[in-house]
Amino acid sequence: MNKSVLVISGSPRKNGDGAKIVDDIEEMIADLSDIAVERLMIRDYNLEFCTGCLACKKNIGNGCVLQDDLNDILAKSRYAIRTTKVKKKLIVL
Repeated sequence: MNKSVLVISGSPRKNGDGAKIVDDIEEMIADLSDIAVERLMIRDYNLEFCTGCLACKKNIGNGCVLQDDLNDILAKSRYAIRTTKVKKKLIVL
């Protein structure tokens, strides 16, 4: 299993300052290691508002019952965590 880093950007602008920062982070990671970098742009996903039903807590492992892209995002983040030795490390810019 190859190591991977998932870079998540919540910026609404495709080529704004946030995107430039993400570009720099990806470049630094690529220069320093053989770790695969995947960029996840929140604006590209269909996300619904939480209804507070707590099904995610009751059905652990099944994810959210809403039919949106959250489960895809969670799967990608779990994969990135599993492929590195870092446990739930989150860097927020």
